Parts: sequence; C-alpha cells; structure tokens
Amino acid sequence: MQNKVKQGRIPIFDGLKGIAILLIIAYYYFEHIVPGGFLAVNLFLFIAGFFNFRHFYLKDIQARKESFWQFIYKRFERLFFPTLFVVLTTSTYILLFNRDFLSNIRWMGLSSLIFINNYYQIFNQQSYFVQAANPSPFTHLWYVSLYGQLVILTPILIFLLYSWHKKPQVTIRMLLIISALSAFLMGYLYKDNQDPTRIYYDLLTRLSAFTLGGSLGLALPVNLSPKKISSKKIMTMNLMGLLAVIFAFFMIKFMFATKPFAYRFGLTLFSLISAVIVVSSIHPATIWNKIFRFKLFTWIGQRSFSYYLWYYPVYLLMPQNISFMNRSPWLNYGFQLLLIIILAEITYQLFEKRRISLPIGQDFNWRKMKHQFDYLSSHPQSLRVVKFITACYIFNVVMGVIALAISSPAKGVESSKEIQAIIENNMNIAEESRKTEERQVVVNNIEGLDQEVLLYANALEITFIGDSTLAAATERLNDVFPKAVFDPKVGRQLYESYDTVYGLNQTGGLKPTVVTMLGSNGTFTVGQMDDYIQAVGLDRDQYYVNVLVDRIWTDDANRQLVRAAQEYGNVRIIDWANYARGHAEWFAEDGVHLNDEGSLELSKFIAKEIYRQR
Repeated sequence: MQNKVKQGRIPIFDGLKGIAILLIIAYYYFEHIVPGGFLAVNLFLFIAGFFNFRHFYLKDIQARKESFWQFIYKRFERLFFPTLFVVLTTSTYILLFNRDFLSNIRWMGLSSLIFINNYYQIFNQQSYFVQAANPSPFTHLWYVSLYGQLVILTPILIFLLYSWHKKPQVTIRMLLIISALSAFLMGYLYKDNQDPTRIYYDLLTRLSAFTLGGSLGLALPVNLSPKKISSKKIMTMNLMGLLAVIFAFFMIKFMFATKPFAYRFGLTLFSLISAVIVVSSIHPATIWNKIFRFKLFTWIGQRSFSYYLWYYPVYLLMPQNISFMNRSPWLNYGFQLLLIIILAEITYQLFEKRRISLPIGQDFNWRKMKHQFDYLSSHPQSLRVVKFITACYIFNVVMGVIALAISSPAKGVESSKEIQAIIENNMNIAEESRKTEERQVVVNNIEGLDQEVLLYANALEITFIGDSTLAAATERLNDVFPKAVFDPKVGRQLYESYDTVYGLNQTGGLKPTVVTMLGSNGTFTVGQMDDYIQAVGLDRDQYYVNVLVDRIWTDDANRQLVRAAQEYGNVRIIDWANYARGHAEWFAEDGVHLNDEGSLELSKFIAKEIYRQR
C-alpha cells in the first residue's frame, strides 16, 4: 500500500537559493564589501543534499521504486544541456570578439561537460597563478562538476546507508559522521601559506555540507504541510532564525577566503548555520518563512542554476569589450547585470523549462530530434521561431566547436608557469628579507639612477607590502632597496591586510617608510583605506603605488588613493599607472605582472619618486 505524501516546491528553498546566487555574484563584483560571499556555495550544497536524499526517502515511503540509473540520468540531463549551451555560446563569443581568452577554454570546457572540471583544475594546478596568466571563463564550472559527482554519490550512499535497514534515524547518524569526517579532512589538509585550491574543489572535502543537508532532509517529517503551532514555538523559531542570520551576516561580511579559519572551521560552521536557518523558516507562521518566500528571491532562486552558469563568463569577458564604461563603474556593473539576467532567462526558458521544443540541445532523445527535423523541413512556412532558434543553436555548435578545437592551452600554461616560477623564487627573497639578523648591504650600480638617488635608496629602511604584482618584482626591488623588508602575498587585497601590518610591527619589520602595492585584485572602501593607513601609522611615511590593471575597479581604487593623499599628510602617491601606460614590453603576457625589464623600471621609478617626495 502506498502512503500519500504531499509534494511540491517549497518556496523558502527557492528564496534561499536566490539569496545564495546574489551573494556569489556580489562576491565577485564587490569582494571588498562581501568577502565571505563564497560561503554561499555551501548553502547550495546543503539544499542539494536535502532534496537528493529526501527524494529517495519519499520514494521508499510511497513504495514507488526508481532505479538509481534513472535518477542519475534525469539530473545529468538537467545539468548537461544548460552547461553545453553556455560552453558553446561562450566559446563562440570568444572566437568572434575576444580571442585573448582562446588559450584556456578547450579542456576547461570539455571537462565541464563530463563533470570533472574540479579535478582537471586540481591536477593542472589551476590556482591563482594560472588564472592570472591563463584565465578561463569556465573556472566556476568546478561547482557543476562537483554537483554532478554528488548526484552519482547519492544513490550509492542511499544503498550503503539506508536500503538494507530502512531506518532514517540510523542513516542520519551515519550521514552526520560522514559530514564530520569531511569537515575534519578539509581542516587537516589545509596548510598555511599554501594554495587551498585542492581542498576547495575536492569532492571529499566539500561533501560535508551535502550530507548535512541530506541528514536534515531525512529528519524532517514526511509531510511538510503546515500544522498550527503555539506562539511560543513561533517565537522560538523566529529567535533561532534571527541568531542564525546574524551569524551568517557577520561571516559573509568578515570572513576571508585566504584565511585558515575558513577551511579549518568556517565553511563547516556556515553549513550548520544554514541548517538552523532552514529549520527556523520551514513553517509558514515564522517571520523568516515570509522573508525567504519574497517573490523576487524565489524568482531568482528558480533560475539560480542559469544565473550561476552565466555570471562568471560575463564577469571575465565583458570588461575588455566594454572598457569605455570603466570610468562609470556603476554603468558597467549595470550593463553586466542586465546581460546576466537576459542570458540566464534564455537558458532557463529554453534548456531548463524547455518552453519551446527544439530538435537539438535539450535532451538525448534522438527519435524526437529526427522527427522534429523532418517536420521542420516539410513545413517551410510554419514554426519560424523554432527554426530561427534552431539555426542559431546550430551556428553556436559549429563556431563553438571551432573555438574549442583551435584553443591552444600550451601558450597560456607556459606563460603562467613562468610567472609562478618567478613568484616562488621571489617569495624566498621576501622571506629572507623578513629575518631579523643584520644583512650585508652591497651598493649596486643601477643604470638609469643618479648616484644620490641610488645611495639614498640603498640606505633606506623601507617595507613593501603588496600582492602578486609585488611578488613578481621583488628581486629587482631588492637590488635597488637592499635594506628593504618585503611582504607580498598572491591574491592579497587591502581590506584583509591589517593582520599583515600588525604582524610586521610586532616583529620589527614595519620600517619608517612603507610602500603599498595593492589594488590589482579589487578596490576598497573609504573606511578600509583609512583603517589601513591608521594601522601602518601616521608617524610613518606611506607611499602607495597606483593601479594600472584593466579592470572595472581600477579608477575607483586610484580615486581612493588620491583622496587619502589629500587627507593625510604622510600619504603620497607613486603614479606608476601614468608612467607605465603604453609600455606593454614591461609586462608579462597576462598584462598584470611585470617581466624583468618592467620590474627594474618599477624599482627605479619608486626610488626616484620617494627621493623626490621625501
């Protein structure tokens, strides 16, 4: 006998997914404001686990068997065809309008279509170094691949943990143990000062949120139809939700993806907070249920997969083609957001909901494809919209395949490896500079520097703080400033550099003159700039090298530096952006990091400017 189970969409989950995708998009565009936006991926994984495990549990309760292969097939079809459309369309766009990005799309795209993109990036060390020199619009598809792997894993875990005893409480305990082991593995494998790419992408370390969601899916009642509850329980759930949302807000606002806490406990903590938020909002009588059911959130949440597929290609590719908008950042952001909405809606309607039936690109039904093509060819005057969309898709396929075929990953990989080797070597120089023992200073003859400037620079007690642009130039800077202390870090942003300043101050590494090279990875707020200046100290001479990278935030970051120089008497600007503009020969292929010639020119320019402005 089948048990009746009421099923249907639960609006709060759509609302939570809507909020999650907005946080992820905000993280990329405004990382200095929401540095913890990356945590929202765990909310997606939690919700996915909730529904995937609950799906099998409800099928069992209803005595309606579904084969594991059918489960996997349906979900892979939902993932594959929207992803295929994005890969082909993006590749076509690159081939026609933005060939600078051709070098790293073939294997990143193909690995995404067979759901191994995350491991492709791990095994090919697609860390920050590779993305800086060899960027790919398919980097974000690691999550789609991870989810595909979790889809395969779900029926396996159901078979191992549930099918042989049919007791949900036993399965919940085992899923919680798996969650704990996965969280422990992430913390154990994380190593200070090493790239966290592997543990961030790996199935075993990201499994925790998924199985935690699955345990809640099994723990909640079979029928989620609301029953009246007391006002005391409503108040308790509202309070629980409030505390969870406050915790989530502070984590999103203040947790950095570069800090150890994020991997040793932060991601796990956010998964637990996600569980509390779901429990406190599941009943319609709670205030959180009403908030998360807000129409805009649920509308975006229903399309969250399409939004996720498109946000990164638009973020990466469009700035170069609409660089004329860079002087009006909000116009630029608005245009990109509008483009994401349009592309996501097309993808959602055609490939998720299939509002218009196409002969290709929507499913694996070959008979349907043949029948539709036959019908379209025999009815030349009908279904013109379908014919137009089909023709566009075929064009997409042809051009996309050509783009993937001529992509040359070797060029970008070689360039990125050169940058990585230089940075690794210079990191060793920087580490040596931070040692407290007295160093022997050798006066180097630097062509292009006057004798008095050279002697001044050689004797100057100075500290350099920066990101990978500093790391790439450290060796040449050390030649000009042999008494300098260097503290570069790949991917560093100004808003997360206060601990670095405090650490240098404690160890005596913060000298009377401080040069800061930050802004290539993102801008910063007025408050963040002021806090950084205060942390360095108003009693120190502070010099800021302005930003030259071709990014939306460049002008905003440089404006913040000018404002700071106007407000603080000890702050000065080193106008490298204007000096280096037009000298492409000074830069590596990525257009961001300096080559040896450029590093020497930067070093000489900084020496001259400090001497001039002293």
